[in-house]
Amino acid sequence: MALKKKMLLTVLTLLLILQTIPFLIPLSEAWEENPSTPFQNSRWSKVEGIDLHYRTWLPGIIEHNPIVYIHGLGGSTFSWRYNVEPFIKEGFPVIALDLPTFGYSTRDTGLSHSQENRSQWVFGLLDVLETEYEFFSEGYHLVGHSMGGGVITAMALDNPEKIQTLTYVAGAVINEPGKVQGLLSYPPFKRTISVLGEHIFFTESRLEGVLSSAYGEEINQEILEGYLQPLRLSGTGRAWGDLVTSTTSFQEEDISHISIPTFLIWGEEDSWVPLEEGIRLKKLLQNSELSVIEGSGHTPMETDREEFNKRLLQFLSYKEKDDSGTE
Repeated sequence: MALKKKMLLTVLTLLLILQTIPFLIPLSEAWEENPSTPFQNSRWSKVEGIDLHYRTWLPGIIEHNPIVYIHGLGGSTFSWRYNVEPFIKEGFPVIALDLPTFGYSTRDTGLSHSQENRSQWVFGLLDVLETEYEFFSEGYHLVGHSMGGGVITAMALDNPEKIQTLTYVAGAVINEPGKVQGLLSYPPFKRTISVLGEHIFFTESRLEGVLSSAYGEEINQEILEGYLQPLRLSGTGRAWGDLVTSTTSFQEEDISHISIPTFLIWGEEDSWVPLEEGIRLKKLLQNSELSVIEGSGHTPMETDREEFNKRLLQFLSYKEKDDSGTE
């Protein structure tokens, strides 16, 4: 009996030590203020008390409704650098933003990163811009990559009347959060996520492997730095603890209610969100079409930008003509 008590005491002591270790490893300071302007057209807006970083590009003559780009996991406005010029040349205003914890937006802790909250944050920013510009009259063209697909889904369910089209770029929408999400909310585990992020995942060598996998090819230093710099911002690790434990997704039944004209763009060789997910979404969405880029991976807007831009431009231009009744 004494031996069993000693073994039990030893196990409890080890568990206590393991729970304490994550709190002994230092993290960067909490978020304090916006970083120095990362891009020439960088701007910030406070929406529901949250600082959102965004960028806008306006054509000389506005002929179409605005495009709104929403990045995927680990992405930012940088992810859309190749998808601006062809569209403003055709008269589309372009908006790209960073969701909280990503890019150069807030690293505040204690946030719930549910898709519903993200929808409210994005619409809040667009409301701010709507008072500043006068071209938001017939609805937005929402474009969401990977995780951003969940955001535009929430927006479509919240305010379909404000949206003209949806475009899912390898959209991660239906995948359910893991069953361990509730367990990860336990403070020691949540702290562990933050520690692993800052000291292991947000390192140059680890990120290079992740990006190469997503791209389906080797990346250069410019790409690596473009993705790595925002992850180095103070407070990123802390904020990712909230991100991992509060992100939500959707049921198939929810998606089947969406009737907004929808374009699905997928890389044929996407190993992150396989083409089968695009086919699945195509069946669920009432008014959708699927376009597959041969040989492309998870980021076709970057690796196959010319083909991506051409297909997206054709879809948006056709839908605007179709809605206006123009032959």
